Amino acid sequence: MTDYESALKQPETVRVRWDKEVADGKTREVSADVVPDKDSFGAEFALIYTIPEFESKIRLRLDKAAKDYVPKIHDLFGRCLQGKASTKWSKVLKRYPVVDRTEDTFKLAQQDYLESVAKIKNLGDMVIRQLRDLHKPMFLPVEGYIDRQDEWQRHIDSGYLRVTLSQAIAQERAEQVFVHQPKKHQAKYGAEHEDVEVDIEALKTYFKGCHAKDVSDGTYEVKSIKHKCGGRRNKDEDGWTKVESKKPSSTYRKGGGKREP
Repeated sequence: MTDYESALKQPETVRVRWDKEVADGKTREVSADVVPDKDSFGAEFALIYTIPEFESKIRLRLDKAAKDYVPKIHDLFGRCLQGKASTKWSKVLKRYPVVDRTEDTFKLAQQDYLESVAKIKNLGDMVIRQLRDLHKPMFLPVEGYIDRQDEWQRHIDSGYLRVTLSQAIAQERAEQVFVHQPKKHQAKYGAEHEDVEVDIEALKTYFKGCHAKDVSDGTYEVKSIKHKCGGRRNKDEDGWTKVESKKPSSTYRKGGGKREP
């Protein structure tokens, strides 16, 4: 089975067990099923599955006042990793001596781990750049495009990504959504509004309506057919992807592949 086929399957879980102190100093075994990270699908897999499940199913159930709280979170998070991921976590922990570990250094270690998986330093900076430069593919509905942006923003806000760049303010985020819409839709919006609204949901609703109109009047279908034809792509006057058929170079003979002398 290929990695692509594996990615389409429901992620498997691993059961993590630990002892929890109960009344009278006694302990009992508790467990949680989490989706382990194996370093097979990049850092975002851990951000979407492993880390949130570790936080909600394991860390929130620990006693923060317990003497072994800090070593336990390091240990239990490591049990949520398998294969190459586990090896990388072990290497990261070598940078943090046991006696110096705290909750804060645990978060730093998680940041280091994700950068080790992604092979990128200051991973949050890369996500900020992607948010700024992300173009909306023609076939992606506007709500899907904005939902993707929101997901990346949640990753930045989570604190698990190391960030050195300044983040976009609300107005800049709205303008990022606006400028990546078809020019025809931008012009329509500009004719009806003096400024770009800060309300992302309002923008989503507006451009979703523009897309629905293109679908109903056949514009979207025509553009889709052109898009699928192949060839050199650029933008037409409406901001849609334009496709031009490639012509054979004049330096080649008809029917042959040899270059003319």
